[in-house]
Amino acid sequence: MQVHIPLVIVCVVLCLLPFNSKWKKVLIMPLCMLMITVYMAIRYDYGLDFWAYYNGFTKEDHRTGATEPLFFLFSSLFPKYYMLIAASSILMMCAVYSWVKKYIAPEYYALFFMCFMCIPGMCFTMMTAIRTGMAFVVLSWGLFAYYIKKSNIGLFFLTIIIATLFHNSAFLFIAVPLIGALIMRIKPMIIFIIFLVFSIFSFTGVTQSISNFLFSQLFSVGFIDADYYSNYATKYVSNINGAILRSTLIFPMFFICLYANRTKDKAFFKFYVLSVVYMMIYSLSLDIDYRFTLYMFVFFIIALNICLPKMNIVSKLIAVLPIIVLCIFQLYSYFNLMQDELFGDYSEGNFLIYETIFDNLPLI
Repeated sequence: MQVHIPLVIVCVVLCLLPFNSKWKKVLIMPLCMLMITVYMAIRYDYGLDFWAYYNGFTKEDHRTGATEPLFFLFSSLFPKYYMLIAASSILMMCAVYSWVKKYIAPEYYALFFMCFMCIPGMCFTMMTAIRTGMAFVVLSWGLFAYYIKKSNIGLFFLTIIIATLFHNSAFLFIAVPLIGALIMRIKPMIIFIIFLVFSIFSFTGVTQSISNFLFSQLFSVGFIDADYYSNYATKYVSNINGAILRSTLIFPMFFICLYANRTKDKAFFKFYVLSVVYMMIYSLSLDIDYRFTLYMFVFFIIALNICLPKMNIVSKLIAVLPIIVLCIFQLYSYFNLMQDELFGDYSEGNFLIYETIFDNLPLI
C-alpha cells in the first residue's frame, strides 16, 4: 500500500503533464510501464497467492502440473522462485504494453493507468494469479490475431488450448466467436438495454441466482471448484457493493453502444464485441476471482478510448467520472474491506505491506 498508491499517483500525474503526444508515447508511457514492471517483478511476500505458488514451485510432485502442465513446465525453467516472479511479471507487462502502445491514445494514458493500477482484476490479479496472468499473455496474442488481424479461426482455437494449459479458465473463451457473432446481429442500443437490465437485477439478487446456477452447470464436472466460485460471487461480487460497482459502468457502456449505433468503423467493432462480452460476464457476476477483468477489461478501455474523441466535454465527463469513482472505491475496498473480510486469516502475502527480494536475502 505504501508503494502502490504513490506509484498510481506518479503514473497518472506523469501522463497528465503537458507533453505532446509523441513524447508521451515514446517516453512517459514506457517509463510508467517500466516502473510498474519493476514494482511487480521484485516483490516479495506480496500477492494473495505468493506462498501458495512458492509451495507449488518447491514441491516436485506439485510441479508435474496434471491439469495445467504448461505453467508448471514454464516454472521449471527457473531454478529460483524469484526468477519465476520476475519473468512472469515481465511477460504480462509486455502483453499489456503492446495493447496500450497500439490502441490507447496518449491523452488517455492517465485513465488507463488509473484503471490498471486500481481495479483489482488487472495489476492486482497479475500479482496474485500468475497462472491466469500467463494465460492472459497467450490469449492476448490469440485475440489480437483473430479479432484484429482476422487470422484463421483455427489459430485462435490453438491459442485457447495453449492458454488453457496455463489456466483452465481460459477454455471458456472458446465460446467468444459464437457470442461475438450473436452480438453483431443485435442492435447496440438493445445490447445496452440488456446490460442495464442485468445491472438493475444485480441490486435484487437475481444475478446472484443466475451466476450460482451457471457455475453449478459449467463446473459440476470438476472443471473448476463450483462451490468456491459460487460462494465468492455470492459474498463479494453479487452483494450491494458489487451492484454499485457494476452500475458505475452503465455510463461509459451507454456511450460505447451509442457510438456503435452510429459508426461504421470496423476497427471499433472489433473492440466493441470484446467489451460487450466482458460487460455481460461482469454484469452477471461471472467474473470469477476477477479473471475475466484481467483477460478483457483492456478491450473495454480501448473501445471507450476510440469513442471519447468523438464526444463533447459533457459526454466525456459523464463517461469518465464514474470510472474514476470506480477506481478510487475499488482501491479503498481492496486494501480495507477485502483484506479484513476475505483474507483476515491469510495475513501473509497480501497487499498491505510491500517488500522486495532485496529486503529478504538470501533469495528464495
